Amino acid sequence: MKSVVLFGVIYAVLFAPTCHTLKRELRPLDDFSFKSFLAAFRESMLAEVAHQWNVTIAQAQFLQKQMTTCNAKIQTRVDACRNCTQIRCTDQPNFDGYVSAFDPLSSLKGPLEELGAGMSEAVVLLGTRSFTFLQSVEGIASEAGKSFGAGFQSVTNEVIKDFQKLPDVLQQGGQLALDGLTDAGNHALDGLKDLGNQALGGITDFGNTVGNGIKNAGQSAIDKITSLFGRRRRMYDVSSHDCMERCDDVCLQLMTDDNDRVITDVCGAFVVSLNKTVHRSIVKTTTVYNATLDTAMPILTKVEIDTSDLDPSTMEINTFYITVNIGGHYVRFRSSEAYRMMDVMGTARLVAAEVWQMWT
Repeated sequence: MKSVVLFGVIYAVLFAPTCHTLKRELRPLDDFSFKSFLAAFRESMLAEVAHQWNVTIAQAQFLQKQMTTCNAKIQTRVDACRNCTQIRCTDQPNFDGYVSAFDPLSSLKGPLEELGAGMSEAVVLLGTRSFTFLQSVEGIASEAGKSFGAGFQSVTNEVIKDFQKLPDVLQQGGQLALDGLTDAGNHALDGLKDLGNQALGGITDFGNTVGNGIKNAGQSAIDKITSLFGRRRRMYDVSSHDCMERCDDVCLQLMTDDNDRVITDVCGAFVVSLNKTVHRSIVKTTTVYNATLDTAMPILTKVEIDTSDLDPSTMEINTFYITVNIGGHYVRFRSSEAYRMMDVMGTARLVAAEVWQMWT
């Protein structure tokens, strides 16, 4: 298959007719070569998504440990303030919300469920080329389960169910998913079925509802992500402020309705900064994932090469433009990478890294 793709690209570059053989001229890849590059590009973008999820889970795990320590410090401060106000005030301030609002898990659950729900779309688009990504998803969900324990069981159950659906998706799904499924492909199906049955160490299935894929979901998981901090504490009113002022030696750091400020004052700015990093990463990774699997607004629509800029010693073309979906808008730019005719997958991987950096 690879040799056929390579021959098609080389033929298109070297032998396609042109009236100006010496003039620089950008031309789009032929349809067959473009589809081959698009599949390789999507595969590479999914690899970027998987890598970033692993980084984000590690950061969230560290954030949770920091917040456990921070919550204890805040609780100590709240107790000291409450003890003072009980002596000096008639009406007591409402101390609810200083600690209970801070849970790093709340921002991860929805996006990770969506990650599993989108696996069937990845299979239909990429067929057996999606298997490396599927194995990455298993590892991501398993690591999240180990990192966050019982609080993440519902998510891991969801992903197990999504895995168990995949053999049927491959057998009954789109033609692209079935292309090339020879004996090796059928063997991969068996392996995929085993992966679903054994996924995540056999965590008990409690019958949670499986998501319906990412179609029509769009921003659904992102809409559920709320900043862990930065919330306004509405219970902090004028009477609370007046009371706390009488105990400002122990209440000063609590005299605000801004949780970012409370955490910064009590625990330091690093915790707030790390939370913002984790939050941005979740939003970006989920958005790129949805865009990569989107067929209505494909993440890559055009690849153009300058056939006069071919280096015959390396079979590389240095003048190489792509048109991609960045944040819901199409952007055409010249890649800093060369189009490697002998290594389309390698080219796609490097371009995917470029595009990943362009998403904010």
